[in-house]
Amino acid sequence: MIVLAGHEFEERKLIYRVLAGMRKPTTKTAGHQRWVQVMQVFCVGSSVARALCQEFQFDPDERVLR
Repeated sequence: MIVLAGHEFEERKLIYRVLAGMRKPTTKTAGHQRWVQVMQVFCVGSSVARALCQEFQFDPDERVLR
């Protein structure tokens, strides 16, 4: 449990919210693969980014916008 601005959050729920909040692009060529965005948001390597996507049942190769 983490407290931010007086609100309590479970860490796993915060991570899920970040992953779920990535929007799908309107065209097939827009955006980046989800794992690339996760890598940039969490400042981790590609293996960890892909593992995070899979841990929360998101397709790492799905194209998303920030």
